[in-house]
Amino acid sequence: MIGLVWPVLACGQPQLEAPLGVAQTEVHAALESKHVGVDEPLVLTLTVSWADGWTPGLGSQLPELEGLGSTLVDAHSLDGERAAAVQVWELRGAPGSHVVPPLAITFTDSDGATRTLQSAALYADIGADGPSSDLAPMALAPVPEPLPVWPFALAGLWVVAAGAGLWWHRRRLDAAPAPPPRPPDELALLAWQALQADTSLDDHARAVGLSALFRRYLEAVLPVAATTATSREILDALDLAQSLQVRTRRLLTATDLIKFARKGGGDPLFTELDADLRAVIAATRPVPAQDTLAAPT
Repeated sequence: MIGLVWPVLACGQPQLEAPLGVAQTEVHAALESKHVGVDEPLVLTLTVSWADGWTPGLGSQLPELEGLGSTLVDAHSLDGERAAAVQVWELRGAPGSHVVPPLAITFTDSDGATRTLQSAALYADIGADGPSSDLAPMALAPVPEPLPVWPFALAGLWVVAAGAGLWWHRRRLDAAPAPPPRPPDELALLAWQALQADTSLDDHARAVGLSALFRRYLEAVLPVAATTATSREILDALDLAQSLQVRTRRLLTATDLIKFARKGGGDPLFTELDADLRAVIAATRPVPAQDTLAAPT
């Protein structure tokens, strides 16, 4: 008979119990079904086999099972090369998932030595679809250690800091004073420069653009509604030096002829009109405001 030594602790010192023929001795529990209806019992079969010289401590009651009541419905022996006994139990309980813990059987030899073996834990469902009994052993797996909190806290602080920085940057942008508008003389010359640079425009388009920007400029710097008045009304309303009056008349008249009568045009004409425009702007542009210093007392 094959023997196996089982170490136990007694009074703090290691002791050796009498050998138990493990190869010929076992405790096995099995469920007929792991899923039963609400009013159906779980049928548990407990099979115990033992080696010569040993006696199992089989009783007529199971240890208390949490949430389950037990009833012995059959008990008999098995014939074979070794002694064996079978007990059939009906287990009833409330609907839900249940655990049948390991069932321990104590064996005693002729010298009074004892050894306890137990079955594996079982998992079953009464009137429930889950959690599945096949997955229940996972509940006994070690609980993983919680993730450290500091990376999440650091990430949260970074998000808050980034949001605060963005808010502060946008606040500075909002608080920054808007740049002063470009003066009308600068706007007029920039618009005229863009017209001259656009080679896709014909004389008519250039004349329309030149007339519009010149009228806007006159309205911005002189007391005249140049954008809505006729050329004659503009000339009558202006009080300019003779030379500026001539240049203004030439600008308005030449652009009107090209716009409405399709007469005139060509590079030499636009060269003269360019000189007229710059001369009128130079003589009428607003004088930039100068900071004045208080006279010493």
